[in-house]
Amino acid sequence: ETFKVMFSSRALIGLILASLFFLLSVMAVSGMNSYLYPNYFQNVKAMSFVGTSQMVITLLMATVVPKLSAKFGKKEVTVFGLSLSAISYLLAYFLQTSNVKTFIFFVILFQIGTAFQGITSWAMIIDVIDDLEVNKGRRDDGAIYGAFSFSRKLGQAAASGLTGFLLTAINYSVESKFDPQVTAGIYNISTLLPAVTLILATLAYLVIYPLNRQKVYDNAKYLHEKRLKSGE
Repeated sequence: ETFKVMFSSRALIGLILASLFFLLSVMAVSGMNSYLYPNYFQNVKAMSFVGTSQMVITLLMATVVPKLSAKFGKKEVTVFGLSLSAISYLLAYFLQTSNVKTFIFFVILFQIGTAFQGITSWAMIIDVIDDLEVNKGRRDDGAIYGAFSFSRKLGQAAASGLTGFLLTAINYSVESKFDPQVTAGIYNISTLLPAVTLILATLAYLVIYPLNRQKVYDNAKYLHEKRLKSGE
């Protein structure tokens, strides 16, 4: 039933693909940080700062994102956030900076941008459920939540395997971890992989996920009128 529902909703397919690419991105960043700061920047304290800034930014954005979503739409603000994050890491990749303070500036932009998706994704599930009811005449809350949760687990597993594969591809080892070619590879993976996967997540929203602010409003209005007529 879960897979049947998963492939019967364009909105759910778009949300799942976007979430998969998003998870690949943020988990790649998390995994690669353990190599980027000690090996490339040779600054472990910076890694601690980045971890703290992530928590602070998430808490601050949790007070802002719902208001922005209500005004501009969940899809719209999420696309903005993902685009900001992708651009920040693309700039970091092309800049090839060895200055950790400069790099952290791009990291903070990345964290601000990804906070949008982290906060809105679960709220979008409700919009997907409503859209399925409008188009198919039924509500499958459990199946949709199950499909979304399953896709997140797939993304987490894929991210873990991909990071290890890419480290092997650049010949990373205990003996070579400070070699210039290896540290350059670590930097490139740490910036380019998140940027590319976030671009793909953004495209999933723009091309596949149809629930912009107006569509969500139209669905909510239709369902409200439907329930009034049925006396629910």
